[in-house]
Amino acid sequence: MSYQDQAIQEFVDSLKVQLPSDVKTLISLCNRDLVSGPVYLDNEGEPCDPFDFDETPTRFDFASATAKIEAAVDGLDIDTVYYETWSGVVVSSMDDDAMPGDYIEIDSRTVLEGLVGDQLVEYVH
Repeated sequence: MSYQDQAIQEFVDSLKVQLPSDVKTLISLCNRDLVSGPVYLDNEGEPCDPFDFDETPTRFDFASATAKIEAAVDGLDIDTVYYETWSGVVVSSMDDDAMPGDYIEIDSRTVLEGLVGDQLVEYVH
C-alpha cells in the first residue's frame, strides 16, 4: 500500500468512527447482499438461513438500508479532499500558495467508496 493510499485509508477510518454502529451494520449487510445475494434476518435482526424453520426469516430491506446509510453519510459532509505530497496527510483544502505537485486531489466518490465499499457506492450518493 502506497503512502497516499495509507493516508486516504486513515482519513476514511476517521470518518467511519463517526458513523453510528447501526449504520455500520447496514453497510455490512448491504455489501453482503450485493456479493452473496439476498440476505434474510431472524427475529433479532441477525443474518440467517432463509430455510431455517425454527425462525421466521424476513428479507433484508436493501432500499431502506441504503436510504439510512445515505442520510448518515450526508451528515459527514464528504467533499473533495487533498493529499499533501510533502506531509503525507489528507487535508480538506489547499494552501493559497500551493505549487503544482504539492497536492493530489481525491474526489468525494473515492472517499465514499472507502466508507461503504466499491459496489455499494453505486447505490449511495
